[in-house]
Amino acid sequence: MVRLGLASQDSVASALEHQQSREKNGAAHVPLGALLIEMGLLAPAQLVGVLEDRGLQGFQLSEDAVRLAASFPRTMADTDRVIMFASATSGPESASIAAQTALALALMGEGPLLLIDADLREPTLHDRFGMPATPGLVELIDGSASSEQAIRPSGLPELKILCAGSAKGDLLVRLLSERCEALVNEFRASYRYVILTAPAVLEHPEPILLGSRADGAILVVRAEREGMSEVNDACRMLRGLKAKIHGTVLAQPAKRKAGGRRK
Repeated sequence: MVRLGLASQDSVASALEHQQSREKNGAAHVPLGALLIEMGLLAPAQLVGVLEDRGLQGFQLSEDAVRLAASFPRTMADTDRVIMFASATSGPESASIAAQTALALALMGEGPLLLIDADLREPTLHDRFGMPATPGLVELIDGSASSEQAIRPSGLPELKILCAGSAKGDLLVRLLSERCEALVNEFRASYRYVILTAPAVLEHPEPILLGSRADGAILVVRAEREGMSEVNDACRMLRGLKAKIHGTVLAQPAKRKAGGRRK
């Protein structure tokens, strides 16, 4: 960040001093990038410059997504590792926020991270990151691909991507399988955070299943498209299966259908 001119050496030194002081007083470790944002020494929009330096052009990090990522070390317990992002009704906003949050966490050094496209009905992560959709999660569950084949580098050292894979066959049966549950537990043990994208909570059964296996959920509320009744119904369904809701994010409606690399 100093090399790119996004942060001064003095601001980094100040954040390091603050980090050491907090830890001496017994506070949990907070990554340097998150502290720089928390202290107002680094603007969320400046992180886009780091992405472009890493060859990830075309991504825009919203301030809300970056601040959400910066809050993870403070609000998540050490056992909260698998986090599902979903909205009440269909739309690309929850996948966009999930991807932005994962990218921001990676830039802050809060890794290793795995971003999984578990929306097998309308997958988008392969388009966002410019990579093949297959092999992916479906092939990993079916056993037709290994983790080395399905999990791909993102361009950031801390972040790996697992795309959805083929949408053929009974998708719900795959997610209900013991193999899928075993994979979630394997990822939980291997990564600091596993970020899952999921279909709409009120329209499909998969988010309820995924939410019960995850350690928490972030509900993405689509501004101007979802009212309090939809949000309350989605929260009620998730809590009914004892899914921990870590918070909500208000997202502006997408202006165009996902395709290619975009925010």
